[in-house]
Amino acid sequence: MNKDLDYIFACQAEMIPHHVEKERKNNARWSCSTPVDLSTRAGQMQIKDFFWRVTEEVTETIDKFRHSASAEDIMEELVDVLHFLVEVAIHVGVTPYDLAPVNNDQKLQYLFDRRRVAMDSVDHSGYELIHELGQCAAMMKARPWRDKFPPVHKDDLIPHIRSAFMYLLSMFGLLVTNIEEIVEAFTHKYNINKRRLAEGY
Repeated sequence: MNKDLDYIFACQAEMIPHHVEKERKNNARWSCSTPVDLSTRAGQMQIKDFFWRVTEEVTETIDKFRHSASAEDIMEELVDVLHFLVEVAIHVGVTPYDLAPVNNDQKLQYLFDRRRVAMDSVDHSGYELIHELGQCAAMMKARPWRDKFPPVHKDDLIPHIRSAFMYLLSMFGLLVTNIEEIVEAFTHKYNINKRRLAEGY
């Protein structure tokens, strides 16, 4: 498999069963199915939890930029955002083709070429990324005080998740000039995560 968006999704999908089992043991999992059932409270709450994980990583990335951290440190934070955002997509049933409708191994390039730059600022790009996920979360009405709520449909989430990816790629674009650097950084962190799992991290 060429190292494109399909490769990134496949790597993250490989990790998900391990994450689910670990979180289940730690009583930190709403739903153990993949994709989750977005007609259920557990499914909607699980995805909202993932949105918050992405938000934390975006915030850490912005802080690194503000404090003039090294490019290596910032890149590591951006890759963490990518890991969680891909995991969100997988858990709601969104595929690489849903995000980049091209029948080749250029899906990541397709998104990178169309990345959304919000006022040439990492702060604004980060905010817009979070805002897109917030719009997804607002569709999920399974709030603690509600007994009844409607299901959420994947097709309604796709435009927002696609935009979130584009804003993330605009943040990457402040550090890199090509997708190969993104894939290399992703692969490096993926191998670290695999080793951590094997060591019982």
